[in-house]
Amino acid sequence: MKGIIVIAALLCLTACDKGGSNDNSSNPSNPNNPSTPVTPTPTPVPVYDPQGTVYSSECDEYTLTEVIADGQGGEEERITQDSTECGYEDPIVDVEVVQDTGDRFDRVEFKVSATHYGEEIDWDFDIEYGTVIETEDGIEIASDGRLGTHVGIIAGEEYQYTFVREPKCEGTVEDHGSFSIPYDCQGYRQGSGTPFYIWYGEPDVDTRIVYWDVIQMYADARYDGLEGRPLIGEPNDYTLYRSEHLVKIVNERFEQWGIHVRIRLIGTYATRSPTSLTYHKYIEDGTLPPADFIANNQNAGAGYCGFAGQTGTFRDHKMKNRYLTFHNGCSADTWLHEMGHAVGLGHGPQTDNPGGGVTFPDFAQGAGGGSVCGPHYDMMTYGGGWNSKSFTSPYVDCERHYPDQYKQYHGTPSGSTEFSATGYAINRVRYDVSLVHDEWEHPEATDNPLEAMVDPDYSEPVYQVIYD
Repeated sequence: MKGIIVIAALLCLTACDKGGSNDNSSNPSNPNNPSTPVTPTPTPVPVYDPQGTVYSSECDEYTLTEVIADGQGGEEERITQDSTECGYEDPIVDVEVVQDTGDRFDRVEFKVSATHYGEEIDWDFDIEYGTVIETEDGIEIASDGRLGTHVGIIAGEEYQYTFVREPKCEGTVEDHGSFSIPYDCQGYRQGSGTPFYIWYGEPDVDTRIVYWDVIQMYADARYDGLEGRPLIGEPNDYTLYRSEHLVKIVNERFEQWGIHVRIRLIGTYATRSPTSLTYHKYIEDGTLPPADFIANNQNAGAGYCGFAGQTGTFRDHKMKNRYLTFHNGCSADTWLHEMGHAVGLGHGPQTDNPGGGVTFPDFAQGAGGGSVCGPHYDMMTYGGGWNSKSFTSPYVDCERHYPDQYKQYHGTPSGSTEFSATGYAINRVRYDVSLVHDEWEHPEATDNPLEAMVDPDYSEPVYQVIYD
């Protein structure tokens, strides 16, 4: 009985302690002592090497292969071509602006050097305005007539350049009422109505070579334009050889005589009945390629070796005035003689058919035997043969013309502007003649040749036909 009472007392004490105790620390409903919640332990976040961390690298020549971190705990491969870490060196490109302003002849010029490990490498360009002529040192850009400042890309960089009109030997013009007489920048009298010609200096200083494009025509009975047969066709082998040989020896003589012109044969054609005065229409309709001259091998008429149109105005695009005709049986000096007429030269007074030049009347004319380096002749006069005639100039002495003959005249100028200097006259108009056909002119050219070179009152060029 006594044991039961003890157990009951213990149970009472336990219950009373739970429900009636004044200890506020264990009472969650007591606002003065709230309980602190238990925070769960977070899951650890993995830490990876930053993306791009290099673990290993290897070079194969200039190619670098690396194993790098992908930023997600893995690896990836990165390959770099032409890596400097593997010894690669960038190409060395140097562009020098030699001349940023130019025209058709005195051209814009850039020198370009591009090397890699000491070896030359290719480079490119993108030029919209002008015609690019690649040179050993870089490029030249010839004007296409679109004047002004333009931008081109050379070796990956932009460069500015400017096109201007060609300089002229401008002087004064004497007005004589019904006609005018120009005197150029050197004081030389020009033919009435002729323009001031392109000028970069006297020919002993300005030695730039200019090209004249020529079409050569030969008679061939196979071509007559009748019954569906072509009017113009291909020449035979002999005719082609003759054309090429003729141009070759003419260019050799031009070089010997100090004439800064080279003839460029751009086509040889056959036709049944060559007619010089109508060939220009076949250039205009595209049958023949554009040219500065048409040289025609046909019968020039009884007693004549050739004939040609003579004019002193060239940049008017009047192709019908640019022809020369020579007979098959006459020598190469006839071809040169007629070419002389076509660029404004006359016979001079010492012939049976006297006449002056229309470009420079005081000296664009021939001189007879005994007037050139002793007993020799000027190419524009009558008499003498192929080896005793030449175009003359005050800047080229007789030794250059006749190195093995009449040495007492060596050191003496072959011509004089006081009477006869046909080679000098050719040099003075060579630029304008080459622009009879300007192969580089753009259809949107702003450099109109008549505005640039001819008097505003220009009508028709001085022109006549001369038979020899």
